[in-house]
Amino acid sequence: MSSIKTRIIVGMLVRNEAGRWLMQVCAILKDIADYFIILDDASTDNTAIICEEYANKVKCSIESMWETNEVVLRKQLFNLCMEQASNENDWIMIIDADEIICNYKALRHTMLNCPKHCDVFTFKLYDMWNNDYYRDDDYWVAHYNNWPMAFRTKKNNYIWNEQALHCGRFPRNVGTFAYASNFKIKHMGWSTPEDRQKKYDRYMRIDPRGKYGILEQYLSILDEKPKLVKLND
Repeated sequence: MSSIKTRIIVGMLVRNEAGRWLMQVCAILKDIADYFIILDDASTDNTAIICEEYANKVKCSIESMWETNEVVLRKQLFNLCMEQASNENDWIMIIDADEIICNYKALRHTMLNCPKHCDVFTFKLYDMWNNDYYRDDDYWVAHYNNWPMAFRTKKNNYIWNEQALHCGRFPRNVGTFAYASNFKIKHMGWSTPEDRQKKYDRYMRIDPRGKYGILEQYLSILDEKPKLVKLND
């Protein structure tokens, strides 16, 4: 009797990503995925056209929810990925369009040969302040933790953080046993002054009192001289 084949279903949420890191991220994810799904949040540029060159499926929203209720989009992408999973050994991996996986060539092999009892796959995440340096100070400590970016599709009653911002890319209860990988992700969404200003404006517009996050971190986004450390990727 043949063993059940493990597949990797990759999902990505996008909005107006043309001219940024979209093509680089898509090329990496296509190399990893058995099935690649992209949810386009009503982009007004040619993001969807670019995505069609890489993804198996591109679904476009008519109305953008990014500025009002992020969890609606996260749930929709999650469900699209779940529809493609064929068994509980399959991985669902969610990566954002500004997240570049370092040294990814070995990632697919590592995930497909991950111990069966591991139902969550984690990465180190670095908030890049430019192409080579990440931020490292009191409110910027993501790189000290292991972040779940993929999970196995075991049956569960999934519970989400029902909030408009910082809801997470997965439900809170996707898995129990994590595989802490050595793979790093460069989060490029902070890497230019323009990006930082946009993020600051969005956070203060949606969450001016820090209900969903840390207000002090929001205020620190525009620090003129943050502590930066070079990433050895």
